Amino acid sequence: MADHNPTPADFKRTPALRRSDRVALAIPIRVRGTDSQGQPFEEKSQTLVISRHGALIALARPLVEGQDITIQCIGTGREALARVVDQAEEEKRPSLYGLEIITPEANIWEIHFPPVTDSEMAAGRLLLECSRCHATELAYLNLGEIEIFQKNKCVSRICESCNSVTVWTQAELRKLQVEIPTITVDPMSGEAEAGLSQHTEDERNDPRIALTIDGCIRTTQYGEDIVQTENVSESGARFKSQRAYARGTNVGVAIPYVRSGANVFVQATISWSRCGETEGITNYGLVYSHAARRARRYKPRTKIIIGFIGSGFRSTGRVVDISMKGALVECTEEFKPGDAVRMGIEMGTETMRIAATAKRTIPNLGTGFEFTQMGRNDRTLLRRLIMQIEKQG
Repeated sequence: MADHNPTPADFKRTPALRRSDRVALAIPIRVRGTDSQGQPFEEKSQTLVISRHGALIALARPLVEGQDITIQCIGTGREALARVVDQAEEEKRPSLYGLEIITPEANIWEIHFPPVTDSEMAAGRLLLECSRCHATELAYLNLGEIEIFQKNKCVSRICESCNSVTVWTQAELRKLQVEIPTITVDPMSGEAEAGLSQHTEDERNDPRIALTIDGCIRTTQYGEDIVQTENVSESGARFKSQRAYARGTNVGVAIPYVRSGANVFVQATISWSRCGETEGITNYGLVYSHAARRARRYKPRTKIIIGFIGSGFRSTGRVVDISMKGALVECTEEFKPGDAVRMGIEMGTETMRIAATAKRTIPNLGTGFEFTQMGRNDRTLLRRLIMQIEKQG
């Protein structure tokens, strides 16, 4: 393949890649089909970015948008039908093509991608492998898990294949025969610009842990900037860099970052900057784009009853507004800031159970609670509830 460093104008990120997180990974593939000249072909290539629903690939053959081709992951031997949904400028070779995998259940990468909505509570993302059955999963790590992984290089998680808690380590991906990418692209290129966070360093209220870990900041201006974090949270991170990033810059972020390995990039915005103690070094804060969605509050039009269980009491209340981070509840029980409770909200035949802490009381309105812990299924139910409220307008 000819050397070519594409710019964001060279390709648009495909809609298929919006439905799950993207992993920058060069996997050898075999592509079969008919090119734009009507000539059948079979060509070896590689992915540049993969997701559950598609991939970004480099290919010397001219293709057209809307046509179907077959892609085979050489390492796993699995293949699937894919559709070209976007292409770069035709005169450049190799061209970059965004593909939508028509049958994602084929799982040609043999990697489990969880629902992207689950990522809203994640502080880090890694490809992990079960030490027992060797299943590979894109794992969303919370603050505790990322700290444990940084210390022990492994973390205990539930393995659905083993139906038990097992030890997970960084995925080796030997079966995928991962290569060195022949073209480097920004996996976040083409993402709609995120709204600028108005929070400063001192205004952040998400739990943070002081953690020095490798991260990677990707921009079209500087390419890959390997940095070290100073602290991380579910909403963002603080890091140091020699690069000059303007407040509001849209960046791609991988935390943790594995050198010469698979990395998961998400969209974020530089929210603040401050000169560091060392000359030429600047301290930065970044906020994940999903944090703004997670913090958005929704006011239900219909009555939603929430149950409370605490130390020596049981009570109920009415939801005034709710988000993925917490809820404002009208209730007769008097709560003081710091009171820990268990909440229950019925969703059809299921009940979501969430641990929460009272943050403040608003006179004549209710008590604000911050969600502190919930299971994966509870998070899914909460997202479903919020989507129902959103549809009500």
